[in-house]
Amino acid sequence: MKTTTSIVALYFSMLAGSATAAPQDFTVPFTKCAITKDDKQRLACFDKITAGMVAEYQAKNKTPADEYLRMQLIDLKTDIKGLHGRKISTSGLVQIMGEMAMLKSDPLDMTPLMINTQNLPREDRKRLLGGCLVGCPVDIAGRVASGPLGQEIDVSQLHWR
Repeated sequence: MKTTTSIVALYFSMLAGSATAAPQDFTVPFTKCAITKDDKQRLACFDKITAGMVAEYQAKNKTPADEYLRMQLIDLKTDIKGLHGRKISTSGLVQIMGEMAMLKSDPLDMTPLMINTQNLPREDRKRLLGGCLVGCPVDIAGRVASGPLGQEIDVSQLHWR
C-alpha cells in the first residue's frame, strides 16, 4: 500500500508542476495495477506507468547542452563519474598545492576535487598561485574531464567571492 501511495503522490506532484499541459487521466491504468494480486506484477505495472511520466518530466526539464548544470559540491563529487563531458558550475574553496589546484568544501575537506586551471586568464592563475595556499572562496564553471588523477573539472570561468 505504501508503494501505491508513493506512486499516486508522484503522479499528482508531476501534474502540479505541469500546469500548462492538460492532465492525462491515469485512473484506468492505476486501477488495473492496484487490483493486481501478485506483488511483483503490481509493482511492475506501476513502474511501467511512472517510467513514462518520469521520462516526460525529465524531457520537459532538461538542461540544454550549452548551459551549465548548477550543483552543490558534495553532489558533484558524488556523481562525477556519470557527468563526464558535462558542463557544470559549483562553489567551494580553491587551494593550490604545487602545480595542483583542488576544490574543497572547507579547509579540512579530505576529499578535494581536482581542477585544471590552465585555460583561465593569466591574472586569475596568478592570483591563485599567489594567495590561495590555504583556500580562496570561488564559484567555478567548467567541463568534467579525465585528468591524471581521475575525473577533474576543466575550469573555463572563475568568479572570486
